[in-house]
Amino acid sequence: MLKKGFAILLAVYLLVVAGTCFAEASIKIDKVTLADVKQAIVDMTKDIIPNGEAVDVDENQMVILGNTSAKINNADWFVDFKIHYNMVFKDNGVILSAIGESTETAPNGEKNTYEVPDTEIISGYLDSVKMRLNGSYRFGLDYDEIASKDGVIVKSMSPNSPMIKAGIKVGDIITAINGKPVQYSKPNSAIEVLSFDPNTPATVTFTVKRGVKELNYTITSVFFPPVKASARVDK
Repeated sequence: MLKKGFAILLAVYLLVVAGTCFAEASIKIDKVTLADVKQAIVDMTKDIIPNGEAVDVDENQMVILGNTSAKINNADWFVDFKIHYNMVFKDNGVILSAIGESTETAPNGEKNTYEVPDTEIISGYLDSVKMRLNGSYRFGLDYDEIASKDGVIVKSMSPNSPMIKAGIKVGDIITAINGKPVQYSKPNSAIEVLSFDPNTPATVTFTVKRGVKELNYTITSVFFPPVKASARVDK
């Protein structure tokens, strides 16, 4: 049997990388419709998990289904996830909540289902839905936090990222943010130290390792407008 601890770790991986959620949290998104919110969830899912699909869509709910896999000891393990979103239109905006579960399948076909209660991570994801719809102040950074023992590696940056203008390069390793180390041993450390208010600019000092050099860059986040939605979901 695959240990529950690994299932939780894999679920956290899905939360961080794939934008899925496994516990309950809620958020208010202003000046949007229910259709706007549902489409934003669908678009975010498709951006990361091509096989993710929306089912059971009606006015006030939708369910996202998807799956991923991992190879352990040369054996394939599979994880299916189900995320149930509820939404209510109120005061010219939408209150969005989410709860879900992951089901692991062992190579011998044995299945185990877990709920992973981490509302902090889910709140971060719901914040991402809000930022997609309302726009936000961000640094435009995409990173790989499992590729270096020293910190997180910069994978890419948005074309208008202030990090590019400051001189940060793809492949640089971010070792600290505002003097707080980015811990390789803690999966969410980079997300935690990058949790700034998306509604106002933030000025941050990034400590970067480039080869044998250690460099410091003080950068202010910039406003990224709402992401244009694809064709609307049916309901």
